Amino acid sequence: MDQEEPEICDVLTPKKTESTHFMIQEDDYKKSRPKRRAKQCFYPWASEASWCLVAFLLLGVLVFALLQFDGKAQPKWPLGLSLNTLIAFLSTICRCVMVHPIAEGLLQLKWNWFADKGRPLRDIRLFDKASRSSWASLKLVTRLRGRFMPMGVLASLVLVASLGTSFITQSTISYSTRTVVAHNKSALSFASLESPVGVDPPRGKHFDYAEDGLLRAAERSLIYRIDEDQGLSALEPHCPTANCRWPIFSSLAVCVSMGNVTEYLTEVDSEIILPRGFGRLNGGFSISSPAYFAGQEAPDNSNATEPLYKWNNSDTMTLSLARAFFLYIVPYYEDDALHAEAVEVVWHYCAHTYNISVTDNVANTELLASELTVSQRDERNGSFTLLAENGHREFNISLSSMLHAFRRRLPTTIIGVWLPFVTPENQNYNEFTYQIGQNVFSGCLWSNPNKSAELCRRLMWNDVRNVTETMALAMTNFMRASQVNGAVEGEALESEIFITVRWAWISFLAAQIILTFVFILAVAICTFNLEVPVIKGSNAAELFAIRKSDMETTPIGTVNGKQAGIDQKIDKKTLGILVRDYDTWHLEIHSKE
Repeated sequence: MDQEEPEICDVLTPKKTESTHFMIQEDDYKKSRPKRRAKQCFYPWASEASWCLVAFLLLGVLVFALLQFDGKAQPKWPLGLSLNTLIAFLSTICRCVMVHPIAEGLLQLKWNWFADKGRPLRDIRLFDKASRSSWASLKLVTRLRGRFMPMGVLASLVLVASLGTSFITQSTISYSTRTVVAHNKSALSFASLESPVGVDPPRGKHFDYAEDGLLRAAERSLIYRIDEDQGLSALEPHCPTANCRWPIFSSLAVCVSMGNVTEYLTEVDSEIILPRGFGRLNGGFSISSPAYFAGQEAPDNSNATEPLYKWNNSDTMTLSLARAFFLYIVPYYEDDALHAEAVEVVWHYCAHTYNISVTDNVANTELLASELTVSQRDERNGSFTLLAENGHREFNISLSSMLHAFRRRLPTTIIGVWLPFVTPENQNYNEFTYQIGQNVFSGCLWSNPNKSAELCRRLMWNDVRNVTETMALAMTNFMRASQVNGAVEGEALESEIFITVRWAWISFLAAQIILTFVFILAVAICTFNLEVPVIKGSNAAELFAIRKSDMETTPIGTVNGKQAGIDQKIDKKTLGILVRDYDTWHLEIHSKE
């Protein structure tokens, strides 16, 4: 069983002298003591105060670094270093800086603890352990009493909190992803600004280039099957990243207007015909055009140029590129009569307004408006100006000789007759007529008890619209892609990892520094009030702190018979040697002669 350790009682409390002369000197000493003692008590703490200042400076550097990167992109530093590395480095140094003042303060508090009243000597070991261990500092708090309790709590808080300093300070920053503009990458879409497009004489592109290009584009669009293919899409923009956006812009385009002219159909000799020779039908499906039947005289033939359908906008015919009549039989009628539909189709110029974007590598072209508004016209010279976006954009159109040829060439490509159940050698159609017929009858070609005549009528009308609008879209794509200086610049977007600083976490480190400073200040004031020398962690002071008692036979703590006393500095002439006395070892202290 361990023996109870002795107590030290008021061994450092100065005793009054009974000499009158000494009393006077003592009175003089007391008058000068506050100034001298303040200097002796607070100046020795300059080192610890400096460490606290260094900790504040490190905190300032950390805050400055965080301010530089708050809301900014993650920095790309060499050797794989990151902002977390910098935070961990600064916070670790800051933690080490704070531990030193706390340790020195606890060791000084040890002497203050014994100066206050008699304490068990085992407390010396407890204070020494507390200066080096967070767990021991918690045990010390349970041992302290009175005014020493708050100081012990402060020291324990700092030491325990320092264990999580690195983790908590690194939690100060979080990483998020946002979409930003990639300034070094160019996103391009295209707009047609005038017609004919592609006319660039220095590069050898004349009017026939625009005519042939429009015709080839329309022909290629006819290969799509409505019931199988996804169909033609709008002109793809150029997006160097996965996401791009463009400002809303307008472009010259080709539109389709459809008018139901079934009321003009008449039956003559088992054939269904339109007036003025615009078309005839003997079952199945047929496409005809006045431009084809009238030949080159169509522009001057009033019967060929006058529409059957009464268009709301008279400029539909003025700015027309081509015209055709679609005639077809609607199946599923219970009687034996032929029930036919006739549609007048006009492809004409118009102005489109687009909202284009690319999201996750998928292009999205939204048609915001399709307008046919002529602001200026010179019909004698065939010049017109179209307006778009409520008059904010103008497009110039020249109805040159190209258009007169195109009005004949496009219908010539598609005219013909297609019969669903007649062998090809007995029909007058080309491949394009066949494809169009297949598309128009795609929903009503075979018997289906769930379909009615009225449903087929609507389906076939929509199929005609799909076919003709696909042709218009193909011609629009050609116009936009071939326009000289028609590029529309957009913004390429890319994902960026950026930093968000959570400032509440950095206050944890600031609180540790403040508590460290408050602890050192409290210990310094306590030392000043108790008039204890500032010893802090000097181990040599313990050798000379014990005063000889009456029971001692060996002058412990003396040098040449003189009591050394507690002190932070030891004379160079004071020597110590560890000697063995039977089964025990002793440190002998003597002065070098």
